Amino acid sequence: RMMKLVDQAQADQLPKQKLEINPEHPIFKDLLALNSNNPKLAQLIVEQVFDNALIAADILDSPRTMLSRMNEILENCVKQ
Repeated sequence: RMMKLVDQAQADQLPKQKLEINPEHPIFKDLLALNSNNPKLAQLIVEQVFDNALIAADILDSPRTMLSRMNEILENCVKQ
């Protein structure tokens, strides 16, 4: 984001970021089972984890885009 502010012409040439996933993390361990029971919720969680990583790296342009997804995840959790 800072590079875009400094030089708009160079912004498209920035190196791509890498997302590293810890397969031993409890979220990812339980995600496979959740995917067989509730694939829609599993997809929402994967998208949320990705956006969380973008927020942690301070490269998510608009965090408001994930509010409806977060609410849907919460609704699913309350139902269970």
